[in-house]
This record gives sequence, C-alpha cells and structure tokens, in this order.
Amino acid sequence: MPTFRFVAHRGERDQHPENTLPAFRSALELGACCVEFDVQLCADQTPVVLHDDNLERCCAVNTTIFEISRTQLTTISAHEPGRLGEAFHPTPIPTLREVVTLFNDHPATEVFVELKRASIRRFSRRAMLDAVMPELARARFPWHLISFDYEILAQARADCACHIGWVLPEEPPWDKALAERLAPEYLFADLDALRQTDGTLWPGPWQWAIYGVNDPADVAPLAAAGARYLETDRLADLLPLQPGAAD
Repeated sequence: MPTFRFVAHRGERDQHPENTLPAFRSALELGACCVEFDVQLCADQTPVVLHDDNLERCCAVNTTIFEISRTQLTTISAHEPGRLGEAFHPTPIPTLREVVTLFNDHPATEVFVELKRASIRRFSRRAMLDAVMPELARARFPWHLISFDYEILAQARADCACHIGWVLPEEPPWDKALAERLAPEYLFADLDALRQTDGTLWPGPWQWAIYGVNDPADVAPLAAAGARYLETDRLADLLPLQPGAAD
C-alpha cells in the first residue's frame, strides 16, 4: 500500500470530547503522528481551540465564543454532554497556548491548525493572524496553517512563508486554477465531496489530505489514488492500517 498517514481529527474524538487536551493526549497515546485542530478567537481575541463558534453543542451553553473572555473560559466545560454525557465534566476549552505547550513535548507530531471562518469574519484576517502566529512561533513541532479561507492563507504565506493547506469548498466543482495560483503544500478535501467528482486528485506541488475517512474500506483506494493524509474520527480503529504501524 502507498505511504500515507492518518490525521487525528480534532484529536481522538471518538471516545473523548473533541479539540480538548484529553482528546489530544489520547491521540498521542494511541500513536498518532498527525493531529488536526481548530482555532477560534474569544471576545478579547485570545486564540482558543474550538470548532463551533456557538457553544451549545460542545458546552451546552447557548452563547458564542465571541462573547466569552479568556478569564471566563475556566467557568465553561467543553465535555460534549449531548454525545458523551457527564463523563468528562469538567473539561476546559483550551487556549492555543496550552495546546502548543502540550505538543511541544511531542516534537515529532505533525500538526494542522485550522483557522475558522467564523472568527475571521468576526475579527478580520489580520486580527486572526496577529493572534495566532505568535503562539505558533513557540512551537517545537512541525505545524501547518489550513483554512477554507483562501485569502488568509495567501496573507499568511506572505507574512512568514509558512506551510499552508487550502481546505476546498464543501461542494464541488473545485477551482484548480485557484489552487495552482496559491500553490499550497496541502489540499484538503471532504471524502463525500470527492465522491461527487471523478475522484481525480490533481497533481501539483501539494499533497492531498482527505477528511471524513472513517470506513476501513476507503483507506486503500484513497491511498492508491494519491492521498497522503487521511483524516479520521476513528483513530483507534484505523491506525493499525497505517504503513509501519505494526513496526
């Protein structure tokens, strides 16, 4: 089977609340070599690791992260009660600084940091980069900025020549010319969206990462098609399929 790596989507979120320190620790304990997580900005523009801008799903609190200050974060638990009950209560929403500190103890882990569009729209691209980049400058592990927002990736590359990954729109068709203009190191695509195309992974200066890969039957065909990163919610189940995992 061609070489590829599994990416732990928001950490090991099958059995842990997503985008939290317990989820990241579990992914590392399982042997994940790649992890993806999301970044939003709270009210005072502190970068926090969180997918939804509304806290209802993860925290059972009907407000947005934009209304929560850094000091208020400690009063809110991101334990996903609707999915996991109270097993992980309390679990704080981590700051990006806390997550960077965790991964600094695992410098071989490759990390994909998604800049969320909701925070970009709320605070601007410049504000997002100004908040996130100083925290990532502390990292001792390889990291890559990814986003659906094309312009923030272009701006990030101009600022610091960092590695970037464009997350293609959820609905095809996709614009290959735009991808070629940006020339990111990575192209991310949703598996369900890929199935709406002819399945071709364009050749280019990028490596392909396919997310939503949770069925073992999809692994070999995607790897054969040229996907080098497979992002999954089922890390424990799929990780044994990764080349070299049994070594």
